[in-house]
Amino acid sequence: MKAFALLVILLTASCGLFGGEGSGDNPDSSSVEAQISQVVNIMIVDDGFNLNQEVFNDKILDQFTVDCSESEDMQDEGDSTEDLQELTLDEKFEKLKDEYIKGFNQENPCKLEQSITYPENPQLFELVQYRDEWNRMLGNKASFNEIFSNENLTKIALVIDDVPHHGTTTASLIAYNNPNVKMVFLEVKLGDGSGPEECIIQEEVDLTVRVLRDPEIRDLYLNQEQNPVSKRLDEIVELHNIKLVNYSAASNPRSIIEEQNRQLGCEDVSLLEYFNEISSLDKALEEKRKNEASSAIEPLFIQSAGNEGAQIDAYSDFLACSNESETSLLVGSNEFSGVRSDFSNFGQCVDVYAVGGSIVSSSLYGFLNIKSGTSYSAPIVSRYVSQHLAHLGTAKEMKVALKQLLDSDKNLPESFPVELAYDNFSTPVTRFSLRPSPFHSFKLSPSYLILNRVISSLK
Repeated sequence: MKAFALLVILLTASCGLFGGEGSGDNPDSSSVEAQISQVVNIMIVDDGFNLNQEVFNDKILDQFTVDCSESEDMQDEGDSTEDLQELTLDEKFEKLKDEYIKGFNQENPCKLEQSITYPENPQLFELVQYRDEWNRMLGNKASFNEIFSNENLTKIALVIDDVPHHGTTTASLIAYNNPNVKMVFLEVKLGDGSGPEECIIQEEVDLTVRVLRDPEIRDLYLNQEQNPVSKRLDEIVELHNIKLVNYSAASNPRSIIEEQNRQLGCEDVSLLEYFNEISSLDKALEEKRKNEASSAIEPLFIQSAGNEGAQIDAYSDFLACSNESETSLLVGSNEFSGVRSDFSNFGQCVDVYAVGGSIVSSSLYGFLNIKSGTSYSAPIVSRYVSQHLAHLGTAKEMKVALKQLLDSDKNLPESFPVELAYDNFSTPVTRFSLRPSPFHSFKLSPSYLILNRVISSLK
C-alpha cells in the first residue's frame, strides 16, 4: 500500500470541513455525544503522520514509531547464486533453515521510539497562495473539468501526493466531528505498493515451506520470548486502555502475487502451500497469545481488505483473512451510492463494507484532497464503532454487534458524513488518479515473520 502525504484541516470558512469539532454540518455529530458516555481510545497503525492539525486537538494520547528496517539485512550474503546452485536440495534446505534460525536467535532488529517524524512537501508549500481556491472547489464538489481548467489548481493536483500522508488521512476520518475519541499513533513503514522486483522461483517457495514445517522452526517461532517491541506495545495498549486498533495495510492476496510474478516474465508459481503454512503459524501464535494473555485489554483490530479487486475467501487467499477471528474485522470499500468499489477486495474474508471511494480528506498545509481505497473504509468503520458500539465490553461483543447491523451485502448502516463524499465526476481523469495503490510487496524472507509478529501483538 502506497503511503501518501498528510491530512490537514481546511482553514477556510467556505467549506467548514476538518475545521475542528463542532464545525461543518455532520448529521451524526449530535447523536454521537448522546451515545458515548466515555472517551474511546484508539490506536492508529499507519504510515505518514502529521499531527499538527486542528482535527487532532485534545485527541493525542501518545505517538510512536516502529522501525524494523534492519530486518531486511537478515539474509545470508556469504554465498553466490552459483555456489547455491551446486548444492543438493537437502543442502539448500539446511542452509535456509540455518538462515531462519539465525534470524530468530539474533537480537530483534525492530526499534520503538516515542516520536514521529512529520514529512514536508516544498512544492505544495509554494502553491499555498492557491489553497483557498482549491479548497473551495473541492468543498463545493466541483467537477474535475472545472478544476483542471485552472493551471494553478492543476499544479496542486500533480504534487499533492508527493509525500506520505496516509496515516493522517485515516486518523482524521476517525477524529472528524468525533468529540469523544482519543488516539495513540503508531507509525510503521508500509511499503510503496510495488510488486516483486525479481522472479519468485517455485523451488525456493517449496524449500521455504519445508523450512516452515520443520518442528524446530515452528517451535522457535511460537515459543521464542516476546520481543521488547511487542511487549512494549502490549503495555501501551493496557496503559491507554485501547479499545480499537485501525490498521490500513496488509500483504497482497496470493492470486495477485502470483500474477505479478507472471507479469515479470517468470515461470508460473504457486504460493498456496506457503500461505497455508504462514496462516497456520499465525493462528497458532494468536491462540498461544490468548492463552497466555495477562491483560484484560483486548482491542478490536480493524483492518483494510486491500485494493487489488481480488476474491479472498480463506487464509490460503489472504493472510489477513478474519474468518476465524473473534477480535478482527476486515473492511472492504463501497462507493457513496452503495455499490462495491471496483478496486476493493471481496469475498468471505471481508466482514463489512464502508464508503472508501472518493472521500474528501486533507493534505499538508491545509489543502483538502480526494482519496479512494479500503484504507479509508477501515477508519469509517472504526469511527462507527467508536460512536455506536464501543460501550460494549469486549472486542468479540463489538464484532458480533456490528455484523448483526449489516445488510445482506455486508454494508455498514448509514453513518458516513455526507459532506466528505466527493460524488461529482463528470469525466474520467487522467492526470489526477483516484484509483488507490495496492498494498506492499510480498517477501519470503524471515523479515516478514518478524514484522508480522510485531503487528500480531496488537490483535
